[in-house]
Amino acid sequence: MHVESVSENQYTIYINNQYFASLDWNNKEEITKNVKQLIIKLNQIYRLNLSGFYKMNLYLNKRIGMMIELYKLEDFGIEIKTIDLRITIYLNSEIWVMVKDWEIIKESVQIYYYDGYYYSDIANFKDEKLLEITEWGNFIYGDEIKKVKQNGKKLKQTKKDSDISFLELS
Repeated sequence: MHVESVSENQYTIYINNQYFASLDWNNKEEITKNVKQLIIKLNQIYRLNLSGFYKMNLYLNKRIGMMIELYKLEDFGIEIKTIDLRITIYLNSEIWVMVKDWEIIKESVQIYYYDGYYYSDIANFKDEKLLEITEWGNFIYGDEIKKVKQNGKKLKQTKKDSDISFLELS
């Protein structure tokens, strides 16, 4: 699990799929209930001082877990320690990895280069490679993937004498 405070009113949270191992990943009510309980725990453990109205986007991927975006919309206007969540769930979300060093993801069949980073869909990797990727890379999802696909350069994998390299596609 990784909790990142993007700003005073915005958090990004990564939850490994093992945290919710028994979760029915297709049951939105069960997902909502479990995530609400998790947010309450995180609020207490990390002393996030969450209160007010929030928008929550859940990007679910059974292979790695879920990415949670939490945005504060407004305060209640009175001192009350309650959280009201508007939750949007994206089932079977596409999640990509972003790395500085292409060596980490060179086994992928599809790699993009954009703004100094290399990107690839986590679906292109074997399970044992995912651990290394989570250690050295960051995940992107939603609109960030669209931006990379639209603006990035797709690279083509080539093999020469057992070396793997990439050529830019035109």
